[in-house]
Amino acid sequence: MTNASEDCIRLVGDKVILRPWKSEDKRSLIENGNNYKIAINLRNQFPYPYTEQSADEWLNFVTSLTCTERLYLAIEVDEKAVGGIAISFGNDVHDCTAELGYWLGESYWNRGIMTEAVVLLRNDWTILDLTPTRRDLTCQHHDCSQHGTCLIGKCFCQVDYDGIDCERISYQPKRKSCIDNNDDTCFIHPIYGIGQVPAKRWKAALKTERSVWSTQSNDRWNDHLAGFDHYKTLPNDLGEMIEMGCGPFTQTLSILRLPKKKVNITKLTLWDPNANDYIKRVKYCSYKNGSLIGFSSIPTTIVSAPSEDMNIYLNAFDTILMINVLEHVQNAFQILQNLYNSLRPNGILIFGERWWDYMFNTEKYGGDVLHPIHIKYYVWKWFTDHFEPIYDARNHQSYSKYGHNGSYFIGRKRKVKFV
Repeated sequence: MTNASEDCIRLVGDKVILRPWKSEDKRSLIENGNNYKIAINLRNQFPYPYTEQSADEWLNFVTSLTCTERLYLAIEVDEKAVGGIAISFGNDVHDCTAELGYWLGESYWNRGIMTEAVVLLRNDWTILDLTPTRRDLTCQHHDCSQHGTCLIGKCFCQVDYDGIDCERISYQPKRKSCIDNNDDTCFIHPIYGIGQVPAKRWKAALKTERSVWSTQSNDRWNDHLAGFDHYKTLPNDLGEMIEMGCGPFTQTLSILRLPKKKVNITKLTLWDPNANDYIKRVKYCSYKNGSLIGFSSIPTTIVSAPSEDMNIYLNAFDTILMINVLEHVQNAFQILQNLYNSLRPNGILIFGERWWDYMFNTEKYGGDVLHPIHIKYYVWKWFTDHFEPIYDARNHQSYSKYGHNGSYFIGRKRKVKFV
């Protein structure tokens, strides 16, 4: 999980930025919060006078929350936290209701700041599934015994476990190097390939990825445009769209720049665990100012968090775009389930991914620091079979010229029948 202090979500307006609270906000919090005119209009839990102890208690609380737990945001103006805005949810019979609360330092009143902050949060909070009553119907009959991950009604077991719910130990012999999980061959499943790795292994890949992108200016745009035949079959109306694993440059930008195609995106979410690092350190990052360069009119939310955290979303998007991302994650099965859950019925999936069966058919398999995940074709087919194909280019030259197998796939989400 990503700590809230790492700006895992960032909403950018003309006058304000909404982002998680940080410990560095302490002085500004006291300066702006210590005001009787503010406290008298808020609930008693907002103290007056607002002391250093009050600030410490608040910041210790909000910075301990994860991206999926909190909607307590600081209102940033001129690079200072000058107020707060939050959504709190009801309990029991009120668990599907929410209350919006906010405050702003007196020096910033009558400037339209709070109006913009409320509009920003109102437009973006609804994509989050934070209510406790929603369930993942495709996996309601499987818990996978904590030794696997459910993906659209099937448990994908960890190495050394099998059974419908991954309840049995398979007693496969382990090599000595697997005791400390320091060898990628320890994670190879005979049917699925490598679909899940420990957090330590994934973090090593994440660190390598940051250094790789710092020297690049685009993300193989021409290869992927060719692989999707310049998106000729992609519908023009993409509605509310999210790009997972967007990297510093995104693939969305290459679609929006197509000279012979005009797509409509009503709202865009860019999600990547390294997003904040890219904004700060990658010179040509496409969203340095909070929106895609050249397309600032598209309302944009940037989320810097692991894709596994996307399980807070349900039926939230009309279009999901993910190209060559699965190989960089920690748990591929969880990511695919998150994609399926968050896409609305009949929604559009734009999915470019490789499968690595050939790699496991040779004794020369070795670790790949940048790509911890290497799924087999079986996993790709299980997932894409739940979508009605619009476009499917298998083993396109954009993959084969690098010696890889894979597909550029566009499909619509099918309905799943539940027993």
